[in-house]
Amino acid sequence: FLASYINVINELCKAAPQMVHVQNDQSATPIDLIQLYKANQKPNSKKYFQLDGLYKILSGTSVQIYLHKKKMWEVEGIAARSAKSRKGTFLARGLPGQNRTEGSSSLSSKSRSSFSSI
Repeated sequence: FLASYINVINELCKAAPQMVHVQNDQSATPIDLIQLYKANQKPNSKKYFQLDGLYKILSGTSVQIYLHKKKMWEVEGIAARSAKSRKGTFLARGLPGQNRTEGSSSLSSKSRSSFSSI
């Protein structure tokens, strides 16, 4: 019975991999359901091994989705940090013509006092 569905599920994972994370009305994903069915089988039974094969397909798909998203998050994070860094550097130098208040300068008070004596 399950053997005929393994190929179908494998093709579904290729066509719509995000389906492995879809939850039913009890918040269970296909991976959760497979684990529940597996728990009710004898460890050396044919059904157990078929369910384990399905679990490996679904969990492998889930890992691939995560790795893809992780790569996107890292690229977005690097871009965001780079933009923030560029913005922070520009603002730290101050805008042209910006009046700085006492204490906002990057010079220490000792350096300021030595410049005021010149």
